[in-house]
Amino acid sequence: MAEVDTEAVLTLLKPRWTKTPEAAQRLQARLEKVLDAAKVRGLRTGDNPAAWKGHLEALLSKKVTLSRGHHPAMPYADLPALVAELRTMEGPTARGLEFAILCASRSGEVRPTLWTEFRGLDGAKPPLWTIPGDRAEAKVDHDVPLSPRAVAILKEMRRDHGEAGYVFPGGRAGRPLANMAFNLLMDRMGCGQYTQHGFRTSFRDWAADVADASFEVAGRALSHKIGSSVPQSYLRTKYIEQRRPLMQQWADYCGAAVAGHEGPTAEPSAAQGKAVH
Repeated sequence: MAEVDTEAVLTLLKPRWTKTPEAAQRLQARLEKVLDAAKVRGLRTGDNPAAWKGHLEALLSKKVTLSRGHHPAMPYADLPALVAELRTMEGPTARGLEFAILCASRSGEVRPTLWTEFRGLDGAKPPLWTIPGDRAEAKVDHDVPLSPRAVAILKEMRRDHGEAGYVFPGGRAGRPLANMAFNLLMDRMGCGQYTQHGFRTSFRDWAADVADASFEVAGRALSHKIGSSVPQSYLRTKYIEQRRPLMQQWADYCGAAVAGHEGPTAEPSAAQGKAVH
């Protein structure tokens, strides 16, 4: 930490500053916080080389206004090619990003995932992932039906890393993937103009345009509240059985461009069709 200087920070930020401004500005803010914390803990001294005010603002172009509430989303037609590229990569970040895409989940739901949140991975019951309410945006437990490809990812992580820690471990022992892990991987893959969170929008558009899913089923898949407080009090179903074929169909779509792909997601499930209403 003591060796990080302004030149190192600029080397990281400059190639991204105008190409992917949202990701670059969030990265700068995180760097600034990390280096501030390092100074407080006695790991470095002197000025913060990632500080914006009075420092980087004189070296980089003016910050753009970041969008709020709307995350740049990759068109769903481009997703199969991205997933095909992800499957050529190794490691928890690539597997975690694909898993997040297949489950239409948020980064903060996927990265800290624990093995105790899953059931049915070995065929005893239909596979299901229950995201605890303290990580879900709606603050209630959210059940995610898992496609065979999603289960295969989990089994790969279990084989390579065991079940003692996080499903998608980070570089530091006992820690999950870092907050920016998925977006930084996308940056390296050349699609940093989008965000990981935006894949939820990609899924929502696909669900309406291709799968012809009902508003309620697609909304529940994203853990969205349906309607105002009055219908919410009556509409308590999670649509698990309707969402299961929808998530299978989504996994089939995302895996369509994988060359030589074998296994359960290579062909559409006979049970899927458009029975997702």
